[in-house]
Amino acid sequence: MYPKDWTAHFSSINQEMERLLDHLGGSKPPAARFCPSMVELAVDVYETMEEVVVVMELAGLQAEDDVELIVEGASLSIRGQRKDPRMGAPRTYHSMEICYGPFDRSLVLPTTVDADGASVSYRDGLLEITLPKSPQAKARRIPIKAR
Repeated sequence: MYPKDWTAHFSSINQEMERLLDHLGGSKPPAARFCPSMVELAVDVYETMEEVVVVMELAGLQAEDDVELIVEGASLSIRGQRKDPRMGAPRTYHSMEICYGPFDRSLVLPTTVDADGASVSYRDGLLEITLPKSPQAKARRIPIKAR
């Protein structure tokens, strides 16, 4: 059985490696954060009376070219890739914390939505997807008839 936050162990491993390299007198590698093979980007999901809104942090991407959105019923898939601009001349890093690579987020939306009425904007590194609720999902007042 694995602990819930198994990635926390990488911090202690990194500290032990730094200590070992200091002890051996060698130069240590740049401080690097563990980056999984699939990049995890932050997402906010909220709803109003008329729509569901998804906001995703996508700094460093060309949203039109690097991101794919798929809506099906009450689910939304966001796929793409943050390309690594570091290719080129050799560099010596002192800190490496930005993760590059593919991402794929599938979200269960709080209700079914009308994909045809969706609007998407990308500004200041944030992708905002506005999805109108399907007519069946909108709250309606039902009158009570006395007998």
